[in-house]
Amino acid sequence: MNRSRNHSVAHHVLTRILKSGGDTLWTYPDFNNLEMTSVAAALSRLHRAGKLQRIRRGIYYYPKMTAFGESKPNPEEVVDAIFRASKISTMEGGSTSYNRLGITTQISGAIHRVADRRVHLSSILNVPVRIEVRSHDSIVGITPEERGFLDALRNLTRIPDTTPGAVLERLGHHLKSKTVSFERLVRYARKEPPRVRALLGALGDSVLNTDSKCINFKSLDKLRSTLNPLTTYKLKGAARSLTPNAYWRLA
Repeated sequence: MNRSRNHSVAHHVLTRILKSGGDTLWTYPDFNNLEMTSVAAALSRLHRAGKLQRIRRGIYYYPKMTAFGESKPNPEEVVDAIFRASKISTMEGGSTSYNRLGITTQISGAIHRVADRRVHLSSILNVPVRIEVRSHDSIVGITPEERGFLDALRNLTRIPDTTPGAVLERLGHHLKSKTVSFERLVRYARKEPPRVRALLGALGDSVLNTDSKCINFKSLDKLRSTLNPLTTYKLKGAARSLTPNAYWRLA
């Protein structure tokens, strides 16, 4: 009976993999409607039979034959599969998200991800992996642009191939054009360090001075209420780029 069930699971796994056409990654959760022990055994047998490549524990790759030989797994997709298999919330981060916002033209050779818990993953397929940890609430529901915006404020002085002033100017442009919602940023900024909230408030105030339509006064008040009125935030190159910096205690 058990052998029959295992055979049925193995047949289902193989059929589904073959139907994919190749160049696909497979993890245990991809078969969550089946018994996991049997799925693990089926994938392991397919690997031993030479039909699947084992990338790492629980991650398999089904190659596709091309004019240049067997296809190779995409390192970024492998990283995402690892997070997916571990049920870790993640999203694009680092220089890729900054480039998406037009903050920098530089793209790192590493794979950058923002995750809701730490993972011991320094490289995959010889490609470096950089992981920034954020709380679960600051990842779920937020858009890549919003996450990149807040991370740009967090890493203001460490973004390559640009300056703090240029970063703030570009972020201000996104607020004015409403490609990013200030109200939503304020909501997610509650999970950010105080200096990030102060920067966001000062940036919002600066934009408000030139365009009152894209910034809500109530949102600014909410943001200011989360800050200690006696704390000063020293951010080199930021204070002089923002008009009301004294109000938000930037130095």
